[in-house]
Amino acid sequence: MIPFADLVIQHARDRRPLLQGAGESPPRYRTPAAAIVVRGLIACAFVASGSYDKILGYFGFTDFVAYGLVVLGVLILRRREPNLARPHRVLLYPVTPILFLALCTATLARPCWAGRWSR
Repeated sequence: MIPFADLVIQHARDRRPLLQGAGESPPRYRTPAAAIVVRGLIACAFVASGSYDKILGYFGFTDFVAYGLVVLGVLILRRREPNLARPHRVLLYPVTPILFLALCTATLARPCWAGRWSR
């Protein structure tokens, strides 16, 4: 839920009138409480309005696109900048990220194979 709250915070900081107070974090807790509540309300609205397929279609697809782009970016960065510090090691690199990209691509292409987008 926290990564999605970051999107709400950024929209609020861009002066979107609907999300005016959501970009604030109380100094005592330093958590994006308002943004988390906004995202929770949006999630509740989606749950109340439709089926699981619709929710997965709205959020799952974009999540997997983002995950795939991040992993692709790591592969490209490690190839272009081999001397950068590597604070985190990846098990079986580059097999693990390439396998993830293959599974991510299959997950994104599955609705096309199932004929869901042909309706």
